[in-house]
Amino acid sequence: MPYEFPDDKYQEVRSVIGVEVTESMLPDDVLSLDTFEGEAERFIMRYLTQTQIDDPIYADQINTAAVYYLASLAVPILPTVTSERIPGGSLSYADVDRTAQALALKNQATGILNTIDTATGQPVIASNPNIFTKAPRKYW
Repeated sequence: MPYEFPDDKYQEVRSVIGVEVTESMLPDDVLSLDTFEGEAERFIMRYLTQTQIDDPIYADQINTAAVYYLASLAVPILPTVTSERIPGGSLSYADVDRTAQALALKNQATGILNTIDTATGQPVIASNPNIFTKAPRKYW
């Protein structure tokens, strides 16, 4: 059976993005779209064997990597609020670089996958050196 992202992990996705991210800002319905959840599932299946996916020893690592990867996909769609007016004044917030945040979350996901050894004894990502090669120009 292929890897399936656990639906009860959506709040965890929002939490790794930031404590201020609520379900109204990033609803479960959005996270469950193939663009997000489906891509996170494919990310896991691309680099792990079915045996590794099915092994309960790796379940927490796999789910955590999927959470971080899904968050890396979702974070760029969030608005960045730098100020707001409140009764009696205003608030200012530090600007958030969503692109840098997405890259950091993706790196966290790959770091977690690297803790799972492949049959060759090498970490998953190290045994797939072309995982993050740049797509040809026509795709970006």
